[in-house]
Parts: sequence; C-alpha cells; structure tokens
Amino acid sequence: MYMTSVLHNLTTHRYFAILSLFLKRNKIPLALFCIGFGIRFLYAVAVQLFYGSQAFFAFSDSEMYIRIATNLIHHGVLSSAVQEPFFPDSYRTPLFPLFIAFFIWLKTPLLGIVFIQNVLSGVMAAVTYKIGKILFLSETVGIVAAFLLIFEPSFIYWNSLLMSETLFSFFLLMAFHCFIIKRFHWFSVLIALATLTRPIGLYLFFIFAIAWLIWRLSAPRFLVEFRWKTAVVSVSLFILILSPWMIRNKIVFDTFELASASWFNLYMVSMGTFAQQYSLDIPKPEGGGGMFGNEFPNFSFYKHNFLTVLKENPVSFPGFYLMSTLKSFMNHDYWYLVHYVMGVKLPRIITPPIQQILYFSGAAFWFEVYVFIGIAILKREILYPALFLIALIGTNNLLNGYNGLISAGGRYALPIFPFLFLLGSYGFIVMRDFIFRYARH
Repeated sequence: MYMTSVLHNLTTHRYFAILSLFLKRNKIPLALFCIGFGIRFLYAVAVQLFYGSQAFFAFSDSEMYIRIATNLIHHGVLSSAVQEPFFPDSYRTPLFPLFIAFFIWLKTPLLGIVFIQNVLSGVMAAVTYKIGKILFLSETVGIVAAFLLIFEPSFIYWNSLLMSETLFSFFLLMAFHCFIIKRFHWFSVLIALATLTRPIGLYLFFIFAIAWLIWRLSAPRFLVEFRWKTAVVSVSLFILILSPWMIRNKIVFDTFELASASWFNLYMVSMGTFAQQYSLDIPKPEGGGGMFGNEFPNFSFYKHNFLTVLKENPVSFPGFYLMSTLKSFMNHDYWYLVHYVMGVKLPRIITPPIQQILYFSGAAFWFEVYVFIGIAILKREILYPALFLIALIGTNNLLNGYNGLISAGGRYALPIFPFLFLLGSYGFIVMRDFIFRYARH
C-alpha cells in the first residue's frame, strides 16, 4: 500500500513537472492563444446576447452552408436546394458543410460552432508567432504579427460567422508551419484539408511544390536531408485525401474537377463586370446564371465563352483582371463593416461621419502595412522567405480576381493575413532599428 502511494505521488509529480515545463516553454504562444480566443469569444457572446444566434448566419453564404449541412443530415445529400428534389451540389467543396453538419448532428448550438472557430483563430495567433520566430529568427516579428492578426477587425467579424474562411485559413497556416519545419507528410494532409474547404488550396499546393524544388535544387547537398521518397509519399497523401471527392464528382457530374466555382466566377463575375464596363454583350446560360447556374452542367458553357471573349479582348481583359487583383489588396471589408454592419446595428453611435473616419483609419492602417512590406522585401537576408510569402499572397488574390472587390469580398484575403502581417512586422522592426541607430548618431 505504501509503495503504491509512493508511485502514485511520483507519477503525479512527474505529470506536474512536464506540465510546468510545457507552460514555461510556451508561455508566449499560450498567452497569444488566450488573447486571440478570448477577444473573439467575448464578441461572439455579445452577438448572441444582443442579436441572437441568427446573427451567426446573417451573411447569405452562411445560410447556404447551414442548408447544405441540414440537407446532408436529413436527406443524405450535399445539396443547397431549399426543397425537393435535392440535387447534389457541385459549387462548394465538402469539408466546411461536413464540419457544420457534424456539430448540428451533435445538437450543438450555433454559438458552440462559433466557439470552435474562435479556438482555431486563437491557435492561428500562436502559430503565427512561431512562424515569425522560425522564418525571420525574430521573436518580436512573431509577436507583432500575432497581435495584428488578433486585433484585425474584419478577421474578428468573419470569424464569428459560419463561413469557410476561418477553417480554410487555419488549415493553410498549419500547413505552412509544417512545411517550414519539414513535416512534409503533415503538410500534405493539412493542405489537402484546406483544398477540400476551398478549392484554391489546390493551386497553393503547387506554389509550395515549386518552393520546395527551388530549395532542393539550390541548397548544398550536405544540407539537404529530404529524400525524393518523401516527396512521392507527400504528393500521394495529398491526392489520396482529395480522391474520394473527385471520384464522387466523376460519378455524379462526369468530371474530376473539385468544384464548379472556378469558371462560373471567372466568367460571370470577372468577365461579367468587364463586359459591363466596356459595354459588351456576352452570352449567358439559361436562367441567367442564377439558381443552379453555377453547377457543372454549365461548366463547359462558361469555359467556352470565357475563352471566346478573351480572344476578342486579349489585352483589355487581362489588364482589367490584373488591375482588379491589385485593387483587391486594399479591400478589407472596412466599408462593409462600418456601413452595413456597425452603421445598421449602432446607427446612433456609428453615424456617417464616424463611418468615414473608421473607414479611412482602416485604409491608412493597411497602407502602412504595405509600406513596411516594401521595406521588408528590400532586405536581402530574407529575400527567399519574402518571395515565398509574396507568391502565396499574390496567387491567392490573383485567383480571386474581381471577387476580391465585390461587397464583402475582402474576406477572400483572410487566409493571407498572417503572411501579410509577418512581412509587415519584419519591415516595421527594420525601420524601428534604423531609426534607433540614426537617433544614437
């Protein structure tokens, strides 16, 4: 009996020692997690108390995701249809509807699902800090970037809506972290899950692959511990995780494409806006591209007509598209937030003059971020990490096209916020050090 008690005390002491060591080594990431999670959860609770759970699906896409999840539970099909027949949905990839369906099946209140998203955002703040410490060898860069991510208003707002951006951003950031610490198998799993959340992850995977090839071919042989076998396994894992959904689409829609959103958005949104601005008359599918117009049956129609119009406008449309991409870097939904959210919910406080002040303050903040990013790029010491991050940032915005400029379209940039803040934080530290050195002289 005495020996059992001694062993129990020793085991308990060992666990406490391990926990104490873990807390000591991770006090900054844990603090960042608590701050990031806490702010978002307090905001979510306030939304629940003042506006009810319906505020968590106030945006049309949120309502659509809940409908798909509900149809999956009650009718066994991923469908956005309001009533029978419940045609299978091809516009969205399945992971976020499955994510919501799982919690609805468990009878979890919507605040509980938002709570999980808040947890993911808290983890993102901690991981952003770790990436800054690894990539730029600077704890300060990681802390500044994490705090910017924590307090960025649009990130807080969208994190408390049932939208796919939070889950996609989480998987993408975790995949990036695994990539830079050379956990390539985990990277493949996470980037595949990101792709099943939003299909843009497929193209970002190729950016990672190019970055790895450049590193593999340029590094001295004695520094390269990576084997080609690992590359094959990593790619196989990525394909294996995507394959059930691709096979489903092949069976149901006769295509291995992940989703029908690509050509629909490219033609109906980007090309459609271009046609309006240049007074062009472009063909539209039956029904005008409305309900079910974004599904695979119209896929070839959008693709064919897009390429036809592009051939007729080989300079003007690429110029329009590129300019839309560049403009999207300054769309972070601040006007949407101050005018359509805060101005509506708090009209006596957020008056039109206050809306203007808040909007231009937000624009000034992002202008400063981009200035600091420019300073960071000039430093040769971080040239390769900076180019890698810029490639991911640029690819994300380029693929979004004009979607990044529509009302509430700034949410498409949320997944790259950590990368923007990491580069901006590094540039800020460089400028701070330069000013301090100049002041001393």
